[in-house]
Formats: sequence, structure tokens, C-alpha cells
Amino acid sequence: MTVDQISIGRFSVVTRLSVKALRYYDEKGILTPKAKDPFTGYRYYTGDQIATGVKISTLTGLGFSLEETAGIIDAEERGDSAAVDEWLRERLGETSAEIDRLERVAALLAKG
Repeated sequence: MTVDQISIGRFSVVTRLSVKALRYYDEKGILTPKAKDPFTGYRYYTGDQIATGVKISTLTGLGFSLEETAGIIDAEERGDSAAVDEWLRERLGETSAEIDRLERVAALLAKG
């Protein structure tokens, strides 16, 4: 392992993505490690991939699907800020609608 390589376990801690999720993201081509040991299959990431890992963690935490997350990251890499803004506006609208729904539920429950 070179200095620039980060093991999947360490990368998992730094990005707050589980090892299982990282393997899945690799399988789906969303976050592919920069190197794989041909004999052991161990995955190694690099420092420049940390930001992408953290972004995936953040976006999925905000309720974006994995497909949407991949699309946002792809749009950012292409410099398509309009597409990123659109995804964020849509998610904000969905979140606002869910807040409204939950407030109605809370009001009904409070009336008992």
C-alpha cells in the first residue's frame, strides 16, 4: 500500500459510509476505489476521493436516493450547476411537503 492509498475501513470511518455501502457503491460505479489488490481484492481509496465520499454521505442523509446522488455528483463534475440547483429545489419542495404533512398529523394527534 502506498502513502496515497486509504484502506476501505479507514475510508469508511472518514466518510461515515459503511464498508458494506462502499462495496455497493463500487459495484454500482458510484464511488469506485482508485486501486484494488489483484490477489486479495482489497479496495483502496485516495485522499481526493474523501470529498466525494462525504458528499454521498451528506446527500443520502438529506434524503436523496442513490440514483439522485449519483446524478448530482455527475452534474457537479460536468459543471452543470443548473441541474444541481434543480435537484436541490425539488428535494426542498418534497421536504416542505413532508413537514406540512407531519404538522397535520401532529395537530390531529394533539386533539386526541
